[in-house]
Amino acid sequence: YDLIVRSSLMVVTMSPNAFSAALGAAASDTWDSLSEQVFTKLDEDTLSLLTNKDVLRLIRYSHKAKQVKRDEKHVIWHSYDTEDGSEYVAVFNLKETTTLSIDPELCGHETFESVRVIDLWNHTECVNTETEIICDVPTHGAVLYKLIK
Repeated sequence: YDLIVRSSLMVVTMSPNAFSAALGAAASDTWDSLSEQVFTKLDEDTLSLLTNKDVLRLIRYSHKAKQVKRDEKHVIWHSYDTEDGSEYVAVFNLKETTTLSIDPELCGHETFESVRVIDLWNHTECVNTETEIICDVPTHGAVLYKLIK
């Protein structure tokens, strides 16, 4: 079967496979052009947020996400990584800048002994003890951690 594409200027006859290939190439070129225009108009902070490989991994492999604490000052969520067995903790500050400690029980642990805590926004290792993770959360801001055993 031939596929006929008509425009006001010409008639093109090609096989469906050739048409699909041509359409795919055109779509790829269009996406490349569009993405270049979009990403060059973003400031560096926004671009780094949208392309953060650690956060994109969380979006892809996180499961069993649940809110583990909520009060008038903070909301804390916890989830698991389906691929590497690590965990994620997100802390949202609903009030002024504060230092907050996260107890291991909120994440289903008896202790944080031998747990590395990585800040996914800054790619830095955080301060934690056997009994708590200590985090500074900006006013009305959020922090996102990966817990690695």
